[in-house]
Amino acid sequence: MKLIYNLSRIMNVCSAFIVGAMMLLTVSDVIGRFIFDHPIIGTTEITEYMLLCIGFLGLAWGAVNQEHIKVDLIIAHLSTKARTIVTSITLILGIGIYSFIVWRSFIESIKVYKLGSNSSLLQIPDYPFYIILIIGCVVFCIAMITVLVQTVKAGVKR
Repeated sequence: MKLIYNLSRIMNVCSAFIVGAMMLLTVSDVIGRFIFDHPIIGTTEITEYMLLCIGFLGLAWGAVNQEHIKVDLIIAHLSTKARTIVTSITLILGIGIYSFIVWRSFIESIKVYKLGSNSSLLQIPDYPFYIILIIGCVVFCIAMITVLVQTVKAGVKR
C-alpha cells in the first residue's frame, strides 16, 4: 500500500505542476495575443496534451484517498455488510473497465507509434501521451485493487 500511495502522490504532484504550467502558458498566450498582438503558436495543442496528463496522472491519488465521486443517497442507508458488498462490486467493475481501457490504449498506442501520428500544428508525437494514459490507468487499477482489499478486510472485521 505504501508503494502505491507514494507513486500516486508523485503522479499527483506532477499533475499539479502541469496545471501550473498550463495556467502560465494560457496567461502568456493571452498577454501575447492582446498586448503584443503575437500569440504563442500551438497553445491549444499543448493545452490539450496537458489536460490529458492532468486527468490520468491524478486518477490514482483520488482512489488511494477514496476521494473519487460517489453518490451516497442509497448506500448511506444500507447496513455495513451491504455497503461493503456494493462498494466491492463497484470497485471490481471499475477495475474491469479501466483494465479494458489499458488494453485498448496499449493496442492503439502501438498503431499510433507505427503510423508516426503527430499533432497537426507543432508535430508533437502522439504516442508518449498514450503511454501516460496507460501508466495512469494501470496505477489507478492497482490503487483500486488495494482499496478493494482494504474494503473487504474492513468488512470482514465488522
